[in-house]
Amino acid sequence: MFEGQAAAHPDRTAVVSSEGSFTYRELNERANRVAQLLLFFGIAPDDLVCILLPRSIEAYVAMPGVLKAGVAYTVVNVNYPDDRIDYIYRDGGCRYLI
Repeated sequence: MFEGQAAAHPDRTAVVSSEGSFTYRELNERANRVAQLLLFFGIAPDDLVCILLPRSIEAYVAMPGVLKAGVAYTVVNVNYPDDRIDYIYRDGGCRYLI
């Protein structure tokens, strides 16, 4: 569905934050880069990615990028204590951390 939106409306605004904004084209291109990087590092279909980013425009790039790589993600709150983040990462079986 996202690819369809990006193709149909490439110049429309997709994400707006205090840091700036992305069109669907820009968001799609950046998400593709995230996906390519994950695939380069050997991500496999059963892998899980932890996204540990503050609520930001980068987080909105990471999410579709992970999905484009064909894997699932879990978002971890950056305000959690380090031991809680480590527990979520290990207990969830995450192999990658963004």
